[in-house]
Amino acid sequence: MGRIISRHLRSTSLLELLIAIILVSLVAVGFTSIDLFSRHHVLSSDRLAKLQNELSYILEHMNKEISGAIGDTEHASVTIEDSNMRIRFYSDINQDGKISEGDYEKAYQFLPLSHEVNYYSSYPDSSETLSKKIGSCSFQHTWTVAQKDNYVTVNISACWDPDGDHNSCGSSENPGVAMHSRIRMPSVSTN
Repeated sequence: MGRIISRHLRSTSLLELLIAIILVSLVAVGFTSIDLFSRHHVLSSDRLAKLQNELSYILEHMNKEISGAIGDTEHASVTIEDSNMRIRFYSDINQDGKISEGDYEKAYQFLPLSHEVNYYSSYPDSSETLSKKIGSCSFQHTWTVAQKDNYVTVNISACWDPDGDHNSCGSSENPGVAMHSRIRMPSVSTN
């Protein structure tokens, strides 16, 4: 009888084997879930960071160019057209502080159908696409006579997939970013 008991203690029952398989499976499913969850959030964060960098680049580009705008009584410092989606301005190329021969217009334009913001280094001839992920972009010119300041306010938003075919903008699969900038034009007088 002693041999039968010791042989039973050394063997594994079918029930114990099933419990071991279930526990290993649960651990494997847990690690897979953690991996999928992490990859999803890393992808979403990466897309969001790329959008933020793209919009920051565009706003810095606009700030650099528009802040150097010049104007006089015959030429407005900035002209906003097409329902606030295009801004044109004169750039002081020869650095004499006034619009003269050699100075020319530059522009930024938002194209809603193609989700692009284009920069014209010599309007309307040469253009460069700054982004193709723009959901909205608008310009507003504000001047304060009392403070003798001129400002251009830029509101811009972008989406990873701006046409919104698959997911709405702002979802974790299609992150969205909105930024706002106020660009001072110190070379333009309000008088």
